[in-house]
Amino acid sequence: MIPGVHVAAKWTLFLSILITSCSGNVIQNTVFTDGFGDIEAGGPTGIGEFNPALYYREQGTHLGQWTVASTLRHDDFSGAWKPGTVNGEPFLAQTFSNLDERNSPFDLVYHPLVVAGDSLWRDYTVEAEFVPLAKFDKCGIVFRYQGPTDFYFFGIEGNTATLKQVSQPVTPRRPIEKILAYQPLVWTPGETFHALISVRRDRITAILNDSILMTAEKQGMVPGRIGLLSDMPARFVQVEVKSLSGEQRRLARRKGRSNEGEKSFAGTIPTWCSGGPSKQRILEPTRMCGWGT
Repeated sequence: MIPGVHVAAKWTLFLSILITSCSGNVIQNTVFTDGFGDIEAGGPTGIGEFNPALYYREQGTHLGQWTVASTLRHDDFSGAWKPGTVNGEPFLAQTFSNLDERNSPFDLVYHPLVVAGDSLWRDYTVEAEFVPLAKFDKCGIVFRYQGPTDFYFFGIEGNTATLKQVSQPVTPRRPIEKILAYQPLVWTPGETFHALISVRRDRITAILNDSILMTAEKQGMVPGRIGLLSDMPARFVQVEVKSLSGEQRRLARRKGRSNEGEKSFAGTIPTWCSGGPSKQRILEPTRMCGWGT
């Protein structure tokens, strides 16, 4: 549990999980945690010189348990994510400001973003602490992450607390963002925010600083990883993910079936009979070196 989050928020989240649980088994176990104390300083944190509007690559630079999931053609972006400490407490900082000289975003679709966790996660709770250091655009937690333009977001956006869904753009440079809930918020750069997000079946419950509660229903049962996103300089101090025991069993069964399928498929891959690419023969589809006979 992240220190400083009030008991009332815990009970609100507990009740949300209890109401949506058909089994009544609300015991949650930690499946991911990071206090950013094990990330080594130094080294580039970009993911290469390519245009993400034309080509998306999942493999990125790793920062401990996190992967840099987005890039911009800007010199300062390659070193945007850096570990650090304040008063002996470790954090992961986002140091890039996504603004040009005219105070317009460098990019409307892609944002400084790191991701972690399992792409098969479906029902889980995210608890995180972050500190925006400037008052511009978005800073917060990503969940149900499928790709750099396909995820849910909860956090600060300008002078609002916002829960939204980001979808694949229809046109190359325009995102599709659906606001699920928002609330005006008076805050100061350097203020610490606690976020709790519960994803349970098709329902999302999000709590900010034990004072702002947002919900969204009929959101489907979309799996996905978690992430940290900020268009402004910011510090992320702690992240923890928990899931119900039943969800962990479902995930284990899913992975077990996937591993069995991979082994079965590997056993049916044909090999060429004639000893090399230069001597390969055209065979009937069902009789490739005995495959299917």
